[in-house]
Amino acid sequence: MSLENKNIILINFDFPPNFGIGGRRWGKIAKDFASRGFNVYVIKSEPLDGQISHWTADVQSSSIRTFSIPRKAQLTRFSVGNSVLDSITYKLAIKLNEWKEKGTPFDLAIGWKAEFNRLLKQLLSETQAEWVFCTGAPFNLCYYAAEYLRENGGFKLWIDLRDPWLKAKNYGMPNLSKKRYNQEIDKAKSVLSNADIVSSPSDVLLDELRDLDHGKWNTKLYELKHFFDLDDCPAFPQRPNDDTLRIVYGGEIYQEGEYFLEKMAADLDDLKQNNSELYSRLEFSFFTVSPHKITQIFARHSIVKSANSIGDKIFSEIAKSDFCIIFLAEHNRNFFTTKYFEYLPLQKPYLFIGPEGKVSEEIEANKMGCSWQSFIDRLKQEKLDFTDFGIASEQLENNSLSARVDEIIGLTNLK
Repeated sequence: MSLENKNIILINFDFPPNFGIGGRRWGKIAKDFASRGFNVYVIKSEPLDGQISHWTADVQSSSIRTFSIPRKAQLTRFSVGNSVLDSITYKLAIKLNEWKEKGTPFDLAIGWKAEFNRLLKQLLSETQAEWVFCTGAPFNLCYYAAEYLRENGGFKLWIDLRDPWLKAKNYGMPNLSKKRYNQEIDKAKSVLSNADIVSSPSDVLLDELRDLDHGKWNTKLYELKHFFDLDDCPAFPQRPNDDTLRIVYGGEIYQEGEYFLEKMAADLDDLKQNNSELYSRLEFSFFTVSPHKITQIFARHSIVKSANSIGDKIFSEIAKSDFCIIFLAEHNRNFFTTKYFEYLPLQKPYLFIGPEGKVSEEIEANKMGCSWQSFIDRLKQEKLDFTDFGIASEQLENNSLSARVDEIIGLTNLK
């Protein structure tokens, strides 16, 4: 690629300002590319509603141009507001999606192919971009991009899979017929065959692809971890100078993880009964899209508070805390989520709540924090010493947004 042509194309269904999962990762990467003089041309969907992404400011640059395609998957278009009718129209929408597309009928990019191909062809012609980056879910986007490359050539393709695909518990995968599931496998094979690089935030997520066709495409697989953005961490208020022990969480309340929260509530029951003075010094704050779940689980504990998600204001809340909660469930116990990296610059010890796995092991091994059981035991024994924990400088050097884009540039030879 010549230095004069610093154009790249990005395909991201809910790129900011869309409010949706998946926009933050590539919105940030686009921001960093733009800061380095690249022009980023984004193919995205039209917004679903009036909600605005918390990361919209990151992509407000003259070097980032977006092109939106209307949503065509019927599941987002057949709601009439009546529960009985909605049940009927939902089933009809699934049937229409099955008629339109092979594989799962729950993919939100169903119906996009013709307009997607037209827009991609236009942008490739206008920009002469050498690299196209495409991220899923929805995974049909990755399949459409791979098939376009197979049929037309002319560019290099980086596919980034943020979620499990073939072994997902959502997107209708567990209940697909054998024929439709095999069609999803064929889509994944097309992606592996035609893409130059297939990445994921966690190497564990790539395991489902390693055995396809006896691993013939395994050299294309790459772990592109999540990262933190120092711009999210300006000067924050200091922790109040008092005896309260503040613990903060921001994020999803996974259904599979509620067991661990109930165990936490039981431990607090015991502490409340046997050491009320210590108990009264604790303060837990959960900021989540499901605050009612926390209210139900911790109904007996006024020291546990819940509220709706507060976007990037969570960084300020963590800055005033003593511990930052990392909460996982069985299905993602080995996934290093966005939040794991986002909170590193705040240098607050992690309090891990969830099943044992690679994440809990790394937190304990690197003394970045401790598990809930270790925390409650130390608390009861009055052996909670913050000098036992710390975020190593290597974690900060290797996991920034800039470091991650350096990886991408190194692998693509972009200049």
